[in-house]
Amino acid sequence: MKKKRGLRKLICAGLVFSMVMGLCACGEENQTVSADASLAKQYVYSYEEIELPADIGEDASFSSIARQNDRIYMLADIYNWDDATGSSSREVKLLSVNEDGTDLQTIDVETPNTESDSAAGETEEAVEESTGEDIASEGAADMAVNEGNSSQIYENTSYSNYVIGNSGILYAVKNYYFEDYSDPENYISKQEYYICAWDLEGKFLWQQPIENLQTEESYHYVRALIPAEDGSAIVLISGDSTYKMEVDAEGNLSENKELPNGSDMIQQSNDFMVKEDGTVLMTYYDEDWTHMYLTSYDINTDTLGEAVQLPDSIAWSGYNCLAAGITTDIVYTNSNGVYGFSAGDEQPTQIMSFINSDLNTTNLNKLIMLDETHFIGFYYDIMDYSNRAAVFTKKNPEDIPDKEVIVLAGIYVNNDLKNRIINFNKESEQYRIVVKEYSSYNTMDDYNAGTTQLNNDIISGNMPDILVTNTSLPIDSYISKGLIADVGELIENDEELSQTEFLDNVFKAFSVNEKLYYVVPSFYVRTLAGKTSFLGDKESWTIQEFQDFAASLPEGTSVLGEVTRSTFMYMMMQYGGNDFIDVSTGKCNFNSPEFISMLEIANSLPEELSEDYYGEDYWMTYQSQYREDRTVLMEVYISSLRDMNTTMNGYFGEDINFIGFPTDSGKGSILYTDSSYVLSAKSKNLDGAWQFIRYYLTDEYQESLDWGFPVVKDIFLEKAQEGMERPYYLDENGEKVEYDNYFTINGEDVILDPLTQEQVDQIVDVITSTEKQGYYNENIQNIITEEAEAYFAGQKSASEVAQIIQSRAQIYVDENR
Repeated sequence: MKKKRGLRKLICAGLVFSMVMGLCACGEENQTVSADASLAKQYVYSYEEIELPADIGEDASFSSIARQNDRIYMLADIYNWDDATGSSSREVKLLSVNEDGTDLQTIDVETPNTESDSAAGETEEAVEESTGEDIASEGAADMAVNEGNSSQIYENTSYSNYVIGNSGILYAVKNYYFEDYSDPENYISKQEYYICAWDLEGKFLWQQPIENLQTEESYHYVRALIPAEDGSAIVLISGDSTYKMEVDAEGNLSENKELPNGSDMIQQSNDFMVKEDGTVLMTYYDEDWTHMYLTSYDINTDTLGEAVQLPDSIAWSGYNCLAAGITTDIVYTNSNGVYGFSAGDEQPTQIMSFINSDLNTTNLNKLIMLDETHFIGFYYDIMDYSNRAAVFTKKNPEDIPDKEVIVLAGIYVNNDLKNRIINFNKESEQYRIVVKEYSSYNTMDDYNAGTTQLNNDIISGNMPDILVTNTSLPIDSYISKGLIADVGELIENDEELSQTEFLDNVFKAFSVNEKLYYVVPSFYVRTLAGKTSFLGDKESWTIQEFQDFAASLPEGTSVLGEVTRSTFMYMMMQYGGNDFIDVSTGKCNFNSPEFISMLEIANSLPEELSEDYYGEDYWMTYQSQYREDRTVLMEVYISSLRDMNTTMNGYFGEDINFIGFPTDSGKGSILYTDSSYVLSAKSKNLDGAWQFIRYYLTDEYQESLDWGFPVVKDIFLEKAQEGMERPYYLDENGEKVEYDNYFTINGEDVILDPLTQEQVDQIVDVITSTEKQGYYNENIQNIITEEAEAYFAGQKSASEVAQIIQSRAQIYVDENR
């Protein structure tokens, strides 16, 4: 099918004038040069898979990795679910492997019986008899009800804080909880804590109770277990006070020792790590829980070393695991790779890149450094949703073949996109994509540092080949300076896509001046809907018509329900912002009668919701408000036709109109996209960038969408018909199992029939006739909010405030074009 001609220029929702910093003039000096080929050769590791046992599934978690006698030990906590009985259990296995990844051994860790008093003991027998399950299972939590005597008993045994000591002892904390509330006059509740030990063959050795952790007078808990050089373990206790105990390999517990010095830091500690030389490192947060620090902890003298603040990129971006380093103090992983940091460094040093190493993961669960160029890591494969382990070896850049490099950058790069990049890099013989994620520049003090840095890089001539758009970036300014490639032209020259018929209204909604600059993989619609009995056959309205309608409603009926002033003003700009700012010319129109009317409507709304709004019957009354005509309009997000069944047949229960928000143009429905991309017009590898990004417009991708609507017309229409199907799930044989869709009205569940063909056609008509993008600009929104306060406070008239907003907004837009 031939692609429809017409408007081609996409503008992603609200990507207009949102940075205070304007673009400088961009000329030949801003041409993108070919990316340095060495970028793809940095932080590259090869890896040899360690085949894990089949029973370590995707729900397994890992802890306490350690080296003992030239072998690596790792605990796997395995979650098991029985579909037949609807019950779950956990088991712990100890994995052992040589440092080269060979000779993997799996050892079952024995679970000790729970020691408790006679009452609890009797209860255990009752639970075992009624459930047929071992109540001492790892992490088990079972509720048993004996109908014969109406007894209700709850027992749970769980383990935590696993560490492997230097003497070959596995230590852990056991938490046993018992509750019997079958007799209100003889209620029994108890909680016991133990230090447990096993050998490295999984044999249970002993358990010792930790007395008086939680009493009526005080509350304490085990903060950490730390292996000591002599084979014992240090038990750090936090809570109302901070103290420590020591337990040796035979199970002898020392007396409590209170820790007055540095106890606040230990109370806010996050991780403890032991380096090869025995140094114990500790990370902790400050009192505001914003900045992280690294220090040493001397377990013999109980003193802390000089603390250094960790870079905000660690605290901001987070990490999946933290471990002791060899050439650095610590190593950690985030969604991009492995990093190292030492006291005195200003920033972390990247060790490994997942994307450059072609590793389909965004998460290393645990790792242990073997030497400067090798480590063993356990990770989650995002391709087949499985847990995996491997020995990783650093590759020499000289051994990596040269390819042309494409730089993809964004404030955030989601996991699906990273996965697609890895697959592209594996398949392409000519190109490699490298990723730069600018959120790494963000700090606790400046959440927008990444945005600022990316914008600065672009205006200084470092435009990436592919840019992931964001509402905080002034994409329209980049377009006006000739930095963005014409995607419409790329589609027309594409042998496959030039024959594809896309949804005209989507291209038109995201277009300006008949050129398409954005690749939009999917979209959804936002609008306002209400009963036809209220709205008649109206499908749009002006601001004046909306005001007249609101004034005509009977007492007790609200147009928008409990909407606050600030919420309305936010909606006003989302739906009508393009009426007040012409994105093509930059001309503002905030002193118009329509905008003044909007301010007047906002002034009639409450500043805050009433105190009893979220009362006990909130959800019951919320569900029925539209059926019972207490509220007329609902803001509707249309991203799936099947989900619209709840809106149309549930909330309203009769014919409705999608009328949209009142706007001067009379077009009050808007289109949004969760992701879109632009390409550099100056890229030396534009063909390669297009080769990658075009995938999102192909039938293969469009047919795979399970959220949002496809932009390919025939695929959209085909998926729309799914709205008439009953909901279903796939059973273990891959067969469809249909079920009913329910809606709760005043506490009663009502079965909803699927949408009719007429309803599907109505929704499709709304979607395909919406030709306007949503608007978002934080800076413009802030100008409106700041200046409107004078009107709401009665200090200035609406027209006076509108004129001030017009002046400020026009200056802002002019400075940023």
